[in-house]
Amino acid sequence: RIKNEKSKKIMLTNDYSKHDQDIISIRHKIDNLKREIENGVDMPNSVRSILKSTSLTGIHNTIGNIISIDDKYAKALNVAISANKNYIITTDEESAKKAINYLKDNHLGRATFFPMTVIKERYVDYETLSIIRNSTDFVGVMSDLVSYNRQYEAIIKNQLGTVLVATNLDAATRLSHLINSRYKIVSLSGDVVNVGGSMTGGSTYQTKSIITTKQELRHTEDKEQLLKQELVE
Repeated sequence: RIKNEKSKKIMLTNDYSKHDQDIISIRHKIDNLKREIENGVDMPNSVRSILKSTSLTGIHNTIGNIISIDDKYAKALNVAISANKNYIITTDEESAKKAINYLKDNHLGRATFFPMTVIKERYVDYETLSIIRNSTDFVGVMSDLVSYNRQYEAIIKNQLGTVLVATNLDAATRLSHLINSRYKIVSLSGDVVNVGGSMTGGSTYQTKSIITTKQELRHTEDKEQLLKQELVE
């Protein structure tokens, strides 16, 4: 019996050490991911310079940085928002003008600014929504699937309020026919039926983006919590 208990103890000690090591390496990964997010994973130098500048005022963040989304919609969002994720939100036009002059004076490249005082919400019209609302092909309007601080509502609806999400490519083409190709439709796997009916898709080289990095961080943090719990047990 003592022999059994001893071998059990050895096994548990080994298990504990492994969990301990795993937690250390996961912690390291979390720190790296947080650093990537902080430094702007796929951000042009011009945008990074604006966000890090201490002399500019009225600069909020990029569109990609202020939104989060459930895993199952992440691919669709990544495609729907593409380059627009690096657009910079400013308090007003004056802040945007000053930032543009800052880029010019320092030869830092170009950036696009969204002043909160002028950007208007965009919607899918009621008639279109009533046609597709009950279809099993239809997942939702992208602006309704993302989470964000309500002060940015007009900007999120401007960018994502007219993007429809469908279950797959076949579903997206069916919806597009139903609504006479009036709106852009993105499938959950990232294929697109554009306004007018042209289609974009295929395999994608998975470059890192703020959206995918935030997803990865959330998963890694969940994994860390699980390991910590197991360690306690």
